[in-house]
Amino acid sequence: MLRRHPARVGHDAPDQEAPGREPVASGRSLAKGAEQPAPSGEQVAAAPAPAATRAAVVAWLARAYLTWLPPLIVVVGAAIRVREYSFRRSLWLDESLIALNLVQRSYRGLLEPLDLRQAAPAGWLWAERAVIGLLGRTEYGLRLIPMLAGIGALLGVWWVARRLLPDWLVPVALALAACSPFLLYYSNEAKQYETDAAIGLGLLIASMELLRDRPGWRRMLVWAGLGAVAVWCSHPAVLLLAGYAAALAVVHLLRRNWVTLAQLAGAAVVCGSSFLAVYAVSLGSVRDDPQLSEWWRDGFVPQPLEPSSALGWLGRRSVEFVANPLGLAPPLAVAAVLALGAAALLRSRPTLAMLLLAPLPVFVGAAAIQAYPVRSRLLLVLVPTVLLVAAAAPDWSGGGLAGLSGRVAGLVLLGGLLLAPAADALRLLGDPTTVEELRPVMEQVKERSDPGERIWVYRGAGSPFAFYAPSVGLHADAGVLRRRSPVPCGRIRTVLRRASMGSDRLWVVFGHHFSSWPPNERAIFLSRMDLIGRQVDAVHAPGAVAYRYDLTGPPADPTGARLLPVPSTRNCYKIE
Repeated sequence: MLRRHPARVGHDAPDQEAPGREPVASGRSLAKGAEQPAPSGEQVAAAPAPAATRAAVVAWLARAYLTWLPPLIVVVGAAIRVREYSFRRSLWLDESLIALNLVQRSYRGLLEPLDLRQAAPAGWLWAERAVIGLLGRTEYGLRLIPMLAGIGALLGVWWVARRLLPDWLVPVALALAACSPFLLYYSNEAKQYETDAAIGLGLLIASMELLRDRPGWRRMLVWAGLGAVAVWCSHPAVLLLAGYAAALAVVHLLRRNWVTLAQLAGAAVVCGSSFLAVYAVSLGSVRDDPQLSEWWRDGFVPQPLEPSSALGWLGRRSVEFVANPLGLAPPLAVAAVLALGAAALLRSRPTLAMLLLAPLPVFVGAAAIQAYPVRSRLLLVLVPTVLLVAAAAPDWSGGGLAGLSGRVAGLVLLGGLLLAPAADALRLLGDPTTVEELRPVMEQVKERSDPGERIWVYRGAGSPFAFYAPSVGLHADAGVLRRRSPVPCGRIRTVLRRASMGSDRLWVVFGHHFSSWPPNERAIFLSRMDLIGRQVDAVHAPGAVAYRYDLTGPPADPTGARLLPVPSTRNCYKIE
């Protein structure tokens, strides 16, 4: 393992002649030797200066890499997250669904099953509710906890990396975490997934402290207390605790530390009791919700359980995990890096490696019994762990000349995987993320509307519109109309005329577009709007748009010449 020896890192000692041997010279040099003057004493003293300068430069670079680069990466990663947070992008559909539950319910009401097909841990909901009470129902209030969790996750990766990896790989691990696309994204999302990742790292750190020969009851109490609180604030925390507890039990069983095993059993009882309380209060209703189970169906192992289907499912989920939420590509190169990293850790840090990897089979087992879906953002909690494994890949080949070549090859491979995420992450400093900017669209609609104009909110814009309407000043008595029932395709003109309620002009607001809808659905809808009116104004923003139609004059397409066909004869317009 490479340690901090600045004077030796990357520098070869000056060549020295072996004692008792004459220097070797060519005949031409010997012939000219008599004509060359002997060097002075000052010249002899100054001869090693270039080598000494090179040694000082190499030592400074090594010190900068090992000592200054890690905190610099953390600062840059935190700055990107703060920049995303300060940009205050609009809530998109998923965020607005949980936000409506938060602003419309009391603390006690948040313990009951949530509306709008939402599920979140009770502790996280209460914390969000408290912050909203302080900062108001704004994006800043809703996203403060995820942003702090994102910075906390960076610090957690740094802590673990310093104890798990050689010094020269700590900056690599930090760079992977700082630039991870989905760790970055969910640190500015009003959802619980970034908090899952931060809590998971906290549980890992507390578990690493229990690997000591005699961890003592104080550290065990910290682990039990943290675990008992974590299961209230993170759904996957109980799976992490189960994996870490099993790994710790094996370690101390092999060491025959009976006192520590007894303490661990008591701590596990505390965590288990807390989880049973969570299950009784709120989690049981989530587990029994048929709509949520159907939504995450692909995250469960297919039933009935058969080896061939289970292995195929595991392969598909693994490939999906690499793309989302790990956010690295291509999959084969990522698989090679992870295999090399796991091999390096099992060789150099077998006990820590076992602890690090212990939750993985627990997650698969939970998916097999239909208890926790293994898919996309629900696995963000595992991303820091997997990135730490990937960062260990350059150390797979050990020492010696072959080891040096292996380290260089591993660094080059990791650098290739990191190049695109790093470029995207740095770009966010000047060009923050946008998803569905409905708030500025609504503000412009409010400003441009005349008294008596009606507003019809279409499909996926319904929930974000409902969240922002009070703060923007658009209320039901101001002409906002939202429908939840399906609208048959043949009745769209009738429904639109009724929506105008005699008004001369009608705004139609679009937002989220589900992948299951036709890609040109907005154009299909607008082609039907042209049958009854003419577009006179529009407000555009990323992911959201509003069109203003004049219904008094001749329509833009009275004959239906530009009418686009609907791909299905079933109800194709579900208005919210």
